[in-house]
Amino acid sequence: MSAICDGHDRFEGGQWLCWTAPAHTRWDDARSRGFWKLFAAIGRHGQPMTSPVLVRVRDGDDGAQFTIMFKVDAALRPTPADAAEGVSALALPTMRVLSTTLRSFGGYETEATCREAAARLATCRDEPAQEWYAGFYEAPFHFWRRRCVVFLQA
Repeated sequence: MSAICDGHDRFEGGQWLCWTAPAHTRWDDARSRGFWKLFAAIGRHGQPMTSPVLVRVRDGDDGAQFTIMFKVDAALRPTPADAAEGVSALALPTMRVLSTTLRSFGGYETEATCREAAARLATCRDEPAQEWYAGFYEAPFHFWRRRCVVFLQA
């Protein structure tokens, strides 16, 4: 895996349903809990499952904060049932990003693997990656040939 520092990709923003894990939640727990909360929410709205599922990571003095996100139609608005589950809406802007694709032929990408990719990308900016994203394209039950794209704002 290597970061290509002389190019930028375009991340198309849009409307996302999101769930932010409580402080000190582990990566795997945040992804699992967030996925199922958001999956239930899109089911309530009759929305199809889309990809990627995004994980936004914000690193701070008190550890990492994980926000899990599903892209949805721009008109979708969370219901009281969504809010009760901690699900809210977030409009992400279109942005220029540095990205790298991780490929795994079996298993799941770990926080360490994604964090390492974000750190490598950050060297292209000469500053640490305090906020970065990981996009997961396959369903959780798809075990082989998974793809993950790690990116951060350029």
